[in-house]
Formats: sequence, C-alpha cells, structure tokens
Amino acid sequence: MPRWGWPRAVETISWSIDEFNNLKEDSVDVVFVGVSHMQYGISPMEIYKEYGIVSYNLATSAQPLDMTYYMLEEAFKRQSPSYVVLDASNFYFSVEGYGDSKRRNVLDSMPLSKEKIVAAKEYSEMTSDKSSKNKMERFNSIILPIIQYHTNWKSLYADNFSFTPRTDYCTAGYVMSPIKGQAYTDKEGLEKNTDDILNDNKRSFVTVLSNGELKTYEREESLYNPEIIPEQREMVKKINELCRKNNAKLIIVKLPVITFAYNYSSAWTRVKYEMTKDLAEEIGAEYFDFLFDSDIDLDINKDFHDIGYHLNYNGAVKASKIMGEYLSDNYGIGNKTCAFMDEHMATYEKMAEIATIQIEPDFYEYAKFLKEHSDDYIVCIAAREYWKENLTKDEEAALNILGLYSDIKEYSDTGNSYVAIIDSGNVEFEQISNRRISYFYENAGKTINVVSEGASCGNLAEVRINETDGERAESVAINGNGLNIVVIDKATNTVMDSCYIDTNSEDEKYHSLTHSDNSYHYLNDYIYGDN
Repeated sequence: MPRWGWPRAVETISWSIDEFNNLKEDSVDVVFVGVSHMQYGISPMEIYKEYGIVSYNLATSAQPLDMTYYMLEEAFKRQSPSYVVLDASNFYFSVEGYGDSKRRNVLDSMPLSKEKIVAAKEYSEMTSDKSSKNKMERFNSIILPIIQYHTNWKSLYADNFSFTPRTDYCTAGYVMSPIKGQAYTDKEGLEKNTDDILNDNKRSFVTVLSNGELKTYEREESLYNPEIIPEQREMVKKINELCRKNNAKLIIVKLPVITFAYNYSSAWTRVKYEMTKDLAEEIGAEYFDFLFDSDIDLDINKDFHDIGYHLNYNGAVKASKIMGEYLSDNYGIGNKTCAFMDEHMATYEKMAEIATIQIEPDFYEYAKFLKEHSDDYIVCIAAREYWKENLTKDEEAALNILGLYSDIKEYSDTGNSYVAIIDSGNVEFEQISNRRISYFYENAGKTINVVSEGASCGNLAEVRINETDGERAESVAINGNGLNIVVIDKATNTVMDSCYIDTNSEDEKYHSLTHSDNSYHYLNDYIYGDN
C-alpha cells in the first residue's frame, strides 16, 4: 500500500484514521469532515484549549462526499458525536472531477469492515468500463490492495524506508501549515468580481486565422456556474439522514476561501452562500458561514497557506476560535477533559511555536518572538553582500532585541562579513570582519559551522550542521542577500526555521523575512522524528 501519511506528504489520512480509531470510545463530541479547506482550517487542539470541546478532524484532500458518508459510518461505530461539521466546498464539485486517488486514500486507510466492503462495491461501479471483470478487479483492489500497488516497487526510493515515525499523531487530524501565501483580493473585492462575472458570464474568443482574418464568437457555457451538483445534493441528504440515525446534528459550514470564482470550484461567493443556506434549511441542518456569518478578520497577507485557497496556522487559529465559539454559544458544549488531548498538548504547542516562527514576515516581531522563546533555541546569523547598506532603524532594533550589533556597530562597513550565534538567549559569538568568517559551535554532539563572506570577500552565507565524524553537511541557510537566519532546536539539532531579510536592497518591499520553501519539511521533521 502507498503511504498516504508519510512525513513529507501533506496527506496524513492513514495516521489520522488510525489515531481516531484508537481514541477512547464515545469520547468525541464533534467530528469535522470535508475537503482540504477543513483539513487545513480547523484545529481540534485549539478548540480544546479554548473551550474544552473534544473533537477530531477527519477531512481529507478533495474528499468525495460518498467517502465522507462511509467514513462517518465507520466513525459512528466507535464514537457517538453529538455534532458532525461538514465543509460545503464539494457540494459544487462535479462527481467526475474527483481523481481516483482521492477515494483510494480514504478507502485504503479504512479498516476492513462491512462498511468498507459496501464502499468498495460502490467504488467498483465508478468506471467507464462496466464489464463484470473490470468491476470485480476494482472491488478486489480495495479489499486486497496488493492488486493495485504490487508494481510500486518500480518507483520506490530511499526515503520510503529511512524514517522513524513518532507513534503519536498529535494534531487530532488537523494539517498544520507554516507557509505564508498571499490572497489576490479580499472579501469585498471577491464580491465585486463575482458580480461583474454574473453580469457578463459568457466565454468569448477573438481568433486570428492563418489568412489574417479575425473571427469573434461566443460559446454557450458560462464562465461561472454556482449551482449545487444534483448528485452532491442527494449525497448531502444521505449524510444528514445518517447523522439523524446516530443522534448527531449535521452542521454545514464553509471555511474561508478568497479567490476568484471562475478559477477555483471551492471559491466562495454570496450566491453560493444563499444556495447552501437554502439546502441546509431544506434538510433541517444548521448552516454557518465563516465569510458571511462572522467577522473572522482574516489578513490576506499572513493567514493563507497559498493564494487564498487554504488557511495556514495563523488563519486556522482564527477559524478554530470562531468555530469553538459557535459550538459553545449555540449548543452549550465544552469544559471537558480528554486524556488524548492533554497527553499531546505539549507536542502540539511546540509545533504551533515552530509554525508561528516560520510564518512571521516582520523581522522586529520575529526577533521579539525568538527572545520570548529563547530557552530551546540556537539562533545563527550569517550575512552576505552589502548587508549593512540599507539596514533600517527597525532592523537594527530587531538585532538589538536579540542582544546583537549595538556593541560592534561602529566597526561595521558595508561590504564586511558578519556572524552571530545566540544560545538560549545568550550571545555566544558575534564578529564583523573584512575577511571571511567561519565559526564552529558545538551542540548536542554535533558541530554547527556558520560562514559569512561579505561583498568584499566572496558573497556567501552558510550554516552547516555537521556530523561528529566530520562529514560535510549541506548548508541549511538560504544564502540570500542581507542577513540569513537559521533557528535550531537545541535538543535535537533540528532546523526550526531558515529565512533571510534583504537588508542589501533599497526597496522596502524586500525588507520582510523570506522563509525557506523547506520550512514545511522542517516542521514535519520535528513531528515525525529523525527523517
């Protein structure tokens, strides 16, 4: 079987379902289901911290509603949640639009049961080849996955075998993202854009033909179709009946998605809001909308994982607080204790700390956070290029917060090298030179090598965490112009963050922290051990 939950993949459904099945029976009050917007957007641990509500997130990437149904059937065998919260995004997904893997990652992760066999039977019918042989092969490939995956050996590589996962999946199904994207627009811009589309909703083309002739025509289909897919409407009704049968109330929600409606089927508009609300009223479910029923106060520059599609950790904290408040105020639940959540809270909060570091764009706020949480970290700084050339007063103040720069400021020149090392809040080394600086620092059995070459001597910034036998390791610094910063966990020598601020540039828009694309991997490395 494939690892639907291996450490360097976003999809964590295998471990998430395993952990859910290991929870104490009838201990969960709320189950969250749906697509990746729910998976990234609602953290049960945050809701538990704030409100004492015990919940679990069983959302998966592009989760088909039929898979939601069967997963809930399985969940009701072990838990008796009073509330099931379903994200409405996939009400507008065409049934044909689901990739095969989106069903397989749920089906393969379910334990063998009557429910899984029924789900496999339904899955076997979803094929263009309706022959008995083909349907039987699809059915068998669910019950005996080796039929589907026995040729995977051709594409295996070292990382498939080399990691040692932790036994605790400590986020209760939530996928924590430390990546900072930026939405193209805000809610007001989104509504205006949608109104403009609806006023002129035909797809048009102007084509230059080979003879130089211009041809203009329109196709009949719309750029934007806000209708709930009929098959999905029926599946929502089926899910609602399953919840009623198990004495659970279905609450339909929509996690924030701020992007243009013609680009993305999960994009949200007031038109979809009204349609979804009408469906909820029709079937007797509750409906709560994060964009139009609440003031979630999203920052389009800091709260999204990507270009407005999914929330990162910052956004998820806001959404989870709103969700917890809604559940507490409307249904009076909360103030409970849960052994699973109490046991894993310290690990979760460490993860949250790392995510907060990796998202922060402001150097001054970043320095304040590192100072407040300094006990566990080693901070390495290596400069390159003319790093002092356009260093601002705020950036100097950020260095001062960390205990740096003020004592040797007068000795710095624009093209000098610069290295600093801070251990548990104490400055262990700081040097400016017109020559290359290479400093070695010992921690937890390993040597950290910090290298700076300013504009006058080579333009290089490196931080290497070497093995004790002296093997040369790859640099974990970005090597960007200006100040390169690497934050290392003292206990494990794991990189918590790698970023840089371009103090070489005159343009202030570049004077914000750029975090490594590997930041997500650094967080996963912390969660899942020594990968």
